Amino acid sequence: MHVALIITVLFTWVMVRVAGRIYQGAILRVGGKVSLRDARRGLD
Repeated sequence: MHVALIITVLFTWVMVRVAGRIYQGAILRVGGKVSLRDARRGLD
């Protein structure tokens, strides 16, 4: 049971980091429509 909790917490932390990078790369960009490729550049 403890292993499942640790995996869940780690996975949640990773997903929050990835979502934050995508948000930074796409939503915070000023201008027109942002392609998925440009949004993923926030992950670099």
